[in-house]
Amino acid sequence: LSVDACLNCWLLPLLLATPRAIFVSALDVDSLLDEVQYRVFPRRTVEEAAVLEWGNSAIITALDASVALFGPQTSDAALLEVETAPVIASPLDGLRASGKEGYNDYLKQLNTESPDENEPEPSFEVPVGPLDNADEITGNLCIMTTHEAVSGVELALMAQASGAAALLVVNIQDSSRPDDIFRLTATTVDGDRDERADQIDIPVVMISLNSAQMLATAELDPNSPKSHDLARRAGFSTKYMPERVRLYAGDDRPFFEDVEAAQPTIYLIHDLFKAKECESLIERAIAAGMEPVSGADLLQYTHAPQKYKNVDRVTLWQGLWMTEQAKQIEERMEQVTSFPAAHYSDFIIDRIKVADKKSFIQPHYDELVDGNIPIASMIIFLSDPPTNGGEVIYPNVDSGVPIQIQPRKGMAVIHHNTVQDRGGQAVLDNAAKQGLMPILNENDSDDVFFYVAHKYIFMEPVSTARRVVLPVLALPTRGKLPNFVVQLFDWFVQQFGYEQGSMWFDKGCVFVPVLFILLLAQIVISRVRQELMGGTSNKLSTDEDKKKKRTKKD
Repeated sequence: LSVDACLNCWLLPLLLATPRAIFVSALDVDSLLDEVQYRVFPRRTVEEAAVLEWGNSAIITALDASVALFGPQTSDAALLEVETAPVIASPLDGLRASGKEGYNDYLKQLNTESPDENEPEPSFEVPVGPLDNADEITGNLCIMTTHEAVSGVELALMAQASGAAALLVVNIQDSSRPDDIFRLTATTVDGDRDERADQIDIPVVMISLNSAQMLATAELDPNSPKSHDLARRAGFSTKYMPERVRLYAGDDRPFFEDVEAAQPTIYLIHDLFKAKECESLIERAIAAGMEPVSGADLLQYTHAPQKYKNVDRVTLWQGLWMTEQAKQIEERMEQVTSFPAAHYSDFIIDRIKVADKKSFIQPHYDELVDGNIPIASMIIFLSDPPTNGGEVIYPNVDSGVPIQIQPRKGMAVIHHNTVQDRGGQAVLDNAAKQGLMPILNENDSDDVFFYVAHKYIFMEPVSTARRVVLPVLALPTRGKLPNFVVQLFDWFVQQFGYEQGSMWFDKGCVFVPVLFILLLAQIVISRVRQELMGGTSNKLSTDEDKKKKRTKKD
């Protein structure tokens, strides 16, 4: 079978859904899977991460930026840091009217069906002198946009010739991917090395189209009913931009990478977890006691046990009773993802045995049961695999080419599970199927493992019972819920169905402790009353005795 045949026949989902070690030896599926053309991520690295921010101590807005492969790098933090006013270049893409005409003539010559053999090869050269508003740009942050005819080096040469303190390039190459950014390379538009890149000594970074729109509307009140109309009229101008912005190296700050814009929406958050936080979660999971996934556990979000092959799992219930470190993690996730923390599930930790190539998670949907679909799922790599494998794959993406996310410790993969139907209702996105590939390692040691964490984000806040009561019940077992609670939940589901059973279970979890507290309070009050009544009775008896003694004396 050719690659094209695989991509267009029913066999591809089967190949992607079945790990390599499971196939029969009669078919060389290993080589066939190697031929499948994945789009591989991540593509961004911490070395390119920069931050563009503005605001005051009360409200600070920060955008991700990607440092070009020329000019000052993040390792030269002092040279990269700039604080100045943003100024939009004229012309915005570096091509004046004459340049655009020349480029159009160049394209026409390239598309000529019968070129004259005696004529020289068509060529187009971009002038790289100062921009029209060089006086405004001098000493400030020059903002320009990408153009297919102008390389990143040429944009930087124009900005530098205009006296710019730094260059900010807005990526407008693909309007269908408004969150996409990439590292500008030191090459020409034809892909050849551009020696002029060595002349660049100002910081050069790229931001996405959506980030540029945030920058262009920074001074607008988002709650104002006229804000959208004002932004539309202003267009991409400095009218509503902040007076000053600051550019600096990202260091260990989390940064985004756009993977797929829709069906399903997938993006990465690099360095969401620090190394110590990953190790702490692993230690907590081991201490709580991880068990093989052997059956459905709807209370703890294990909905398709047959998809988990030789995987150990534990849910760490903490809810509102979290440690200081856990609070910091939760606040960071809320800040970075914009999903409210009250809508998060607790952490579910999976352990993949490296020595066992039959340990993996088959592609599945995060539809927990009876249409209970989290709006988004988060997968966090808690460790690096010793060699290859452990990739998260998305075989059903709407664009047609499967996606593969290679593991990187501390990185989070977020995908949306729902889309809106014609009636505006959230329904399962059929493209949101994902799985975890086995580790391909020659090490047969039984004590080498690969760990990933999961969190689900729901449309409605997680119930009080699951954020307060269940974590308390799990405290004696270090975050692991006692089996009798899971069995009780299953009983409610069997008796009343998932939706009604969950509701009655949650009410019971709240009502029973409240009833217990009231009963305990009643007992305490009764005991106090008895003691008070007993004390009063003794006092009355004493008074009576004293009166009798006085009567006898008289």
